[in-house]
Amino acid sequence: MVSVAAVVVGGALTLLCLYYAYRLANTARLSYSLRGVSPERSPAVVDGQRVTIEGVVTVDEEAPASDRATDGLASPVGMYVWQAAFPRSGQRVIDFENRTTRQARATFASGVEYGSFSVATENGDVRVDPSWLRAAHDADKLSEVQPVGFLPSRTWHVYLWNSPYVELSEHPTEMSLERLRAVVDDDPEIDLGDDSFLSKAVVEGSRLTVHGELSVGPGPPTIQGTNDTPLFVSDGGIDAVRRSLRRRALTYGVYLVAAAAATVVSVLAFS
Repeated sequence: MVSVAAVVVGGALTLLCLYYAYRLANTARLSYSLRGVSPERSPAVVDGQRVTIEGVVTVDEEAPASDRATDGLASPVGMYVWQAAFPRSGQRVIDFENRTTRQARATFASGVEYGSFSVATENGDVRVDPSWLRAAHDADKLSEVQPVGFLPSRTWHVYLWNSPYVELSEHPTEMSLERLRAVVDDDPEIDLGDDSFLSKAVVEGSRLTVHGELSVGPGPPTIQGTNDTPLFVSDGGIDAVRRSLRRRALTYGVYLVAAAAATVVSVLAFS
């Protein structure tokens, strides 16, 4: 007879397996959707057309608070993704890039801020609408972030900072959230000095690859995300997105195997 402990532990581990199986399946679906995709130099300007464009960015209107959220950028910022995090007391993690350790931190808010910007193609400029990214991740607006009281970090939530749809590596910034005090919805009595704020920006003159669906109406055509066609944004080309998806798939696969093995072991141990 299976014990209550086996049911509880086995049930929790089974849910973990289902979570990683879902993430793995979703990553595989996204990878499949990009199979055979390559940037088009002269995309057909047809409403509802699924396209991938690559070109130089022109900024018509800067992203809100970009002067505070980014650091030392001479060019106008059309869009930036951001992450706000608090330190995990007593915990450190390995920083493989810098070959050192750093304070562990937990994300409590993440999102994307954008103004009006376009990507140049041989058929003219195509305006980029990142609003789908915010909706897809149930992301916050920076001005609505409230760093007060207990700040929960949603463990199983994929924050926009770690989105599979965004692959930005240029123009990173890291600073104290204190610098954004005049931007976020803060409590003046709360100390923000220990909280972190990170951003990655898309600036005028940079080269950007965007995959999405065209919307054609008055004014320039717009590329956006829809339920059928996710919006991918990358400053490393479409291959950078594919590499990122492969890494995610490998990670989720390893976690799935480990969780499945732990489920079997726990059931046998408690039986």
